[in-house]
Amino acid sequence: MTATWKVAPCLALGNTAVLKMSELSPLTADRLGELALEAGIPAGVLNVVQGYGATAGDALVRHHDVRAVSFTGGTATGRNIMKNAGLKKYSMELGGKSPVLIFEDADIERALDAALFTIFSINGERCTAGSRIFIQQSIYPEFVKRFAERANRLRVGDPNDRIPRLGRLSASNTGKKSPAISVSALKKAQPCWRAARINRPTCLRT
Repeated sequence: MTATWKVAPCLALGNTAVLKMSELSPLTADRLGELALEAGIPAGVLNVVQGYGATAGDALVRHHDVRAVSFTGGTATGRNIMKNAGLKKYSMELGGKSPVLIFEDADIERALDAALFTIFSINGERCTAGSRIFIQQSIYPEFVKRFAERANRLRVGDPNDRIPRLGRLSASNTGKKSPAISVSALKKAQPCWRAARINRPTCLRT
């Protein structure tokens, strides 16, 4: 999704593009390149490059034929790009915590759908994950109850199956850190349901 936000306007304005995705999600970029060719975009207009940021990514940022760089990712990587890009144009969407605001005049069903999607889709591994939800006090108890019920029904499994809604984390180091992060969070905040577990979708009240 993020790739199409960047590629589409670039091509629409008559430019060529080089798409380098995270090394943790290469198949998405490959498929986008295939779809571009199937749609009739000439070869060489959208180019897909795979590799690590420190090698392939840095080489692209420094290359004299690259006129502009658009990056979505961590703040530390963004700083390196700014340092190495020289006089190239660049745009950055760096790390943050995306809040979701729910007011009492909202359509609650749609708000529940949106809140659940923004945090748990793509396993929450995206820059726009709505990891904080602020709810107007008048609807807080009911919203939290219904949100927790929905989150507790989410199942983890093979993402190619129809029933599971969550797959395994893409980064192995994230998987190793997540239990400790979850345990720490459960010490500081109250779980929305009694049986909150560190290896399942969990919501906390603070």
